[in-house]
Amino acid sequence: KFGDITRHFKYGIDQNQWFRFPLSQQWKQLLDSGTMGENHFNRIINIGKILDNYIKSDYDSYLKSNVYETEFAGYKIAVVNRSCNSLIFGDLYNKYPIVSTFTYDGEKWKYSLYSSDETVDCEAIARQYGGGGHKGAAGFTYNKLLYMKTSSINFPISE
Repeated sequence: KFGDITRHFKYGIDQNQWFRFPLSQQWKQLLDSGTMGENHFNRIINIGKILDNYIKSDYDSYLKSNVYETEFAGYKIAVVNRSCNSLIFGDLYNKYPIVSTFTYDGEKWKYSLYSSDETVDCEAIARQYGGGGHKGAAGFTYNKLLYMKTSSINFPISE
C-alpha cells in the first residue's frame, strides 16, 4: 500500500540526523535519479519497515492492557491513555465511531479524537471543548478527565 511506504519512509528518515540538513550529501544521493538514489531510498524504506514492526508490536501490547470503552459525545468509543497517534488502535479504529488517546501533563488533560466513520465530525466535537482539527482527527485540552471506563474491550478483535 502507498500509505505503508510513506510511513516506512518517514520512520526511516526520522532515524537519520542528516535529513535535517536539506543540502546534505545524503539528500543529494536520495534524490539522484539513478541506481544510487533508488538503492538509498530502498535502504531507508527497509529501516522504516523494521521500525514499523517494532512500533506495531509495542502498540499492540500496550493496547491490550490499557484500552477501554467509554461514552463520549453521544458515542461509545475506545480510548487509551497514551500520547501517540491512531495507529495504536489497529482494528479498533474501524470498529468504533471514534477512538481517542489522552494524557495528563500535570495541569490539564490532552485529548485526540480519530474517526474513519463518515457520519462523525471530530473537529466539531473538539470545537465544543475549545479545540480544533479536521473531520477525521482533532484534539483539545480540558481541565478534567472526561473518560470514565464503562466496559472492557476483549481481544482478539479481528473479524
